[in-house]
Amino acid sequence: MGSALFGPRDREDSQGYPRPMRSVSTLYQAGSPMDILRSISVVVIHISVGLILVGLYVGRPRGPDGYERMPVPLQCTMGLTALYFLVHLALWAVRNMQRSKTMPGSVSPIHGGRDGDLSVLEVFLGVRAKEAVAFCPMFCILFLSTLMRSLQISGNKGAPPQWSQNLTLIATWSIVFLTLARVDVLIPRANRAITALCTATQYICLLLLYLSAIAIVADRKSVV
Repeated sequence: MGSALFGPRDREDSQGYPRPMRSVSTLYQAGSPMDILRSISVVVIHISVGLILVGLYVGRPRGPDGYERMPVPLQCTMGLTALYFLVHLALWAVRNMQRSKTMPGSVSPIHGGRDGDLSVLEVFLGVRAKEAVAFCPMFCILFLSTLMRSLQISGNKGAPPQWSQNLTLIATWSIVFLTLARVDVLIPRANRAITALCTATQYICLLLLYLSAIAIVADRKSVV
């Protein structure tokens, strides 16, 4: 009965219960139903996010002089959201390309040194870029809370002070450059000068990012 439901058993665990030979990871092998379902979910999520961002931009209030200017914190929030999902979408696409080459009977159009290029790109997206965009959700919350606090103080008529909006832009661009800072891992046999430049850019962006966050949090009582 048990083998009919769960498949053949290979051995017993420490408590005497039989364990199935099939691991959970096999459910997500390339081409499996669960992998197809997950791929569809990823595509639907990213399309939905894209439509929401487009709707926010197109749905701006329109005045006599044209569309009203979107608040800077909201612009930065939309930009960081797009960056976050773009990096994860690119990482998902690269990993799927890598996995598709291991499918039985598959013929990959990628040969030679391009296999190594895909592996390097996967490392860049999965480690360097992914670590950088991990700041996006936190700073999106910070930007939106700053905007909401300004609207609360001013009775829905004000906005964060100009210096706060400038810091918001600095933090946003710092995350963008931080995402691309370690591009040296994509360069074959990059020399020490390039690596040092990329590393310095990475730490400068981190410094600006933290200083901007501290300054924005330190004073959120000012309203334009």
